Amino acid sequence: GQGSFYAERFMDGDICKACVVYDCGSMQEIKKKNKTQKEIDCWIDELSPKRIIHQENKPTIDILFISHFHEDHVNGISQLIEKYHIKLVMMPFLESMEKDMLFLLEWCHAGMRNDEATYNLYKLIYRPESLFDKETVITYVRAYDNLTDSDKDADGISIRDITESSNINSFTPVKCVIDAPKGSKNPYIWKYVPFYMGLGEEYNNFKSAFEDSNTLHGVIHGNACLLRKLYDGNFQKEVRTVYECITKKRLNEYSLMVYSGPLDNDLHFNVEYSLGKNMCSKKKEQRTLENSVAGCLYLGDAKLGWGPKMLNGKKRDTIRMIKERLKSDLPQLDMVQVPHHGSADSYSSKLLELNTKTEHYFVSYGKINQYGHPSSDVVKDIASKGKLLSCVTEDKNSLCTISYHFPEKVWGKPEGKGTSDAPQAKRV
Repeated sequence: GQGSFYAERFMDGDICKACVVYDCGSMQEIKKKNKTQKEIDCWIDELSPKRIIHQENKPTIDILFISHFHEDHVNGISQLIEKYHIKLVMMPFLESMEKDMLFLLEWCHAGMRNDEATYNLYKLIYRPESLFDKETVITYVRAYDNLTDSDKDADGISIRDITESSNINSFTPVKCVIDAPKGSKNPYIWKYVPFYMGLGEEYNNFKSAFEDSNTLHGVIHGNACLLRKLYDGNFQKEVRTVYECITKKRLNEYSLMVYSGPLDNDLHFNVEYSLGKNMCSKKKEQRTLENSVAGCLYLGDAKLGWGPKMLNGKKRDTIRMIKERLKSDLPQLDMVQVPHHGSADSYSSKLLELNTKTEHYFVSYGKINQYGHPSSDVVKDIASKGKLLSCVTEDKNSLCTISYHFPEKVWGKPEGKGTSDAPQAKRV
């Protein structure tokens, strides 16, 4: 349904050498909750080829990226945890009151439900270590601030070196260890570059409203009484008042975005595409390309056009920031996620200018949704530039699978059973 769940697997035959997930959620009406859980379970099971088994008999996910805390992006995480051990979780860094704002606004937007989903959201925002396995490492990505951020982290860090909870700067490359066979030159052949813009002016408005409220002030910052207060009628009324005064829209500006691609930007791959229905041609796309690129940009629900000012006072311009900070990676860009399920408010035609040679765009949305996603204007704009726009819905026939076959000089000879093909990065 309406939601987001993307995965990348590094396959050597029938052996999964590494697995990375970006978001895990799907939004349906509450009365369809069981159906939603079954749909999420179905997609989660798709991740399950042979993989390093954790001591609890669970297969392993190397990195889980959480773009933001909207229910349709995170409500499947509890099911993911039941079936997989997650080594590393990366999510946006938030100050205490930013957590309060996002938790309460999400709670209000969801109808002030006091159920398991609300409690899981509370744990995810305030105490994620209580939600995941005790060995899972939680890493927070600081908002990009071009007044203070430098290129000191440009060389990146290895996932092996992230052994305890920590904070990293936006645009710090995280080198993913691929358990490649003997003969491969380097176990670090892929990287993930997370970044986000921060909350901006909406946060200051929220902070002022909370400080002016005698009912709300003093029961925030995630302390235990906050959960009890969710049942208090006066508290509920005050939160709704603040919510309606500040914004009736959900905040998307803090979405964690991620670039995924090879460490060596000169690499080229033989690629097999099995794509869902093309929104532009109305046909399923099957194609094979040689000597192609393999980068992908995941954008969550980010707003790409000019937005409210950042907390440093500068105007928000996400596209310009991406062009500047991912300049050396953009020539490798093969696929781009259209943000926010194809919403016109979040889209910018400048997205198509990041790499004019990039042909493949994809958008995820519920076949029946109340928001009109994807916007017809967005679809028309992408089609007018001759691009391919693949739609991903709850329909299993919409599943998109792209396989990037590594050159032997990078990975070495295949070890897994059942194929003589080169090892591959498989994007689902």
